[in-house]
Amino acid sequence: EYELFVFSGDNMMKALARIPVSVRAGRNAVSFPVPAVYAVSVSGVEGNAFLRKKDDNYWNDSRRPDSEGRVLFDGLPEGDYTVQSGAKRQELHLPGTSEVKL
Repeated sequence: EYELFVFSGDNMMKALARIPVSVRAGRNAVSFPVPAVYAVSVSGVEGNAFLRKKDDNYWNDSRRPDSEGRVLFDGLPEGDYTVQSGAKRQELHLPGTSEVKL
C-alpha cells in the first residue's frame, strides 16, 4: 500500500491531495479526480503572512504583503487553516472564507 501525493506547482510542501494506491508487479495505472482549489485574501499584514494547514504538519506557505498590507494565497485545497502575521492570528475554513482581516 502506497500514498500518491498531488502537489500544487513546484512547492513540495503544498500537497493538494493524498490518495492511497495499491501497486502490483508490472505496469500500474491510477486515475483520480483533481481537487477543487480556493483562494483567500489577507489584509492587515505586517512583515510576512504565514499560512498553515491544520491537518498537515508539512503544509505551509508564506507571502510578503503589497504596499497596502495585503497578500493573496491561492491554489489552496479544502480544509482548516491558520493565518498569522506577527502576533495576529486567525483560523479559517475553505471553502467558505475568501477574505481575512488581521
